Amino acid sequence: MKKIISISLLFFAMLMSSQIFAQHNAKGHAHAAGPHGGSVESATEGYHSEVVAKDAKLYFYLLDANGKTTISKGVTGEVLLQFADGTTKTVALTSSGDGFLAKEPKATTFANAIVTFQTGGKTVSVKFKPQPPTKAADNHNHQH
Repeated sequence: MKKIISISLLFFAMLMSSQIFAQHNAKGHAHAAGPHGGSVESATEGYHSEVVAKDAKLYFYLLDANGKTTISKGVTGEVLLQFADGTTKTVALTSSGDGFLAKEPKATTFANAIVTFQTGGKTVSVKFKPQPPTKAADNHNHQH
């Protein structure tokens, strides 16, 4: 029964977030890098979230409306990872400093990551797509 409720809540969050993301992205709203150097997206309930891929691990941070890291105490979350081969995996996020870690070996290879946080009685959802590598990061910003 608990699993059915969790799946229902995740489905509802995905449905609601897809509508909000469509509206938000239609406005062409862009974010600067987050406080941890990652990619920031607008989330539901007035929050933002940041994703950071570091040392072959995937970290998520819940940010307030001003882009500042929120207190992670009492916050729980999970991420639905969708991969290019069509597979998916839901991973519970574990607290890690002021953020959350997705303990999944393939996490950094996601095609889409739909994160759902539970905080203060609210469900906060956000969707991330992987960021393309920068020219400096791929070491191809020079002439051949």
